[in-house]
Amino acid sequence: MEPRRQSTRQKRPASAQVPAQEPPAPKKTKVARTKVAPVVPTKAKVTSGRAVLVVLPGASGTFSKAMHDLVLSQLSDVVVHNAMDERLRWSTRKAAAPANFELVRSCCPSAADLATYGASKFYVFAHSFGNRVLCEMLGANALPDVHGVILSGFPLYGPKNNGK
Repeated sequence: MEPRRQSTRQKRPASAQVPAQEPPAPKKTKVARTKVAPVVPTKAKVTSGRAVLVVLPGASGTFSKAMHDLVLSQLSDVVVHNAMDERLRWSTRKAAAPANFELVRSCCPSAADLATYGASKFYVFAHSFGNRVLCEMLGANALPDVHGVILSGFPLYGPKNNGK
């Protein structure tokens, strides 16, 4: 008969505390999966799926042919609200001139125009001096309906006198 092997496990003294063991977690019950229709927003949908864009050219009053082509090629799903080739007569002595503010407001779409496009908001794309006018308007909170802006070209000076 073979001698009994002694256990390599040491016995704990009776006075030692045994760490508490957590009971096993209950098994999760399986829930039947059903197909759920996606939530459809109740607000008016944008039927065209296009963004409405207002363009503001530089001090020359027009966009160059190259800039015109670049904008239209890069922004394929955009409705341009005002004519990019229309000349804007800026008051170039001061970007914050009231005449410039009125000129920008006249280029922006009304609520009826946006409804015609099937959109609820619009963006403004400005170039060069148009940037300065747009920044002055945003600084004065004179264009609250705009959803976003795209600034291109120079100068990209902020509103008011910044020492440049």
